Amino acid sequence: AGAQEQGGGRMTTTYDGDLISYATDGDQWWSAKAMAAIKALAATGEPFTVYAITQDPYGVDEPPHANYFGSIVSLAKAQGLIKIAGYLPSPRPTRKGGVCRAWIGTAA
Repeated sequence: AGAQEQGGGRMTTTYDGDLISYATDGDQWWSAKAMAAIKALAATGEPFTVYAITQDPYGVDEPPHANYFGSIVSLAKAQGLIKIAGYLPSPRPTRKGGVCRAWIGTAA
């Protein structure tokens, strides 16, 4: 179950301490496409970064705000779809190899 917190001038919903308000209260079209891509990536049994949802064959557009990425994986984790697989150099070109979290489907 979630708890309500005051955050940045608006109420936000948290699950297990992870902020997920963008995934639940923001752009529902983006969130639905992103969650479908995460479910498909989770089903592969291979580790992935959230950047993978923006790549072929998923092609989810960049979100309206960068916090959507963390929000959608937090929601997928809270729903038991994915778990932390470790850390990798980011494949996102603008991150220049900075460390990012890798995820894997819970069935893997």
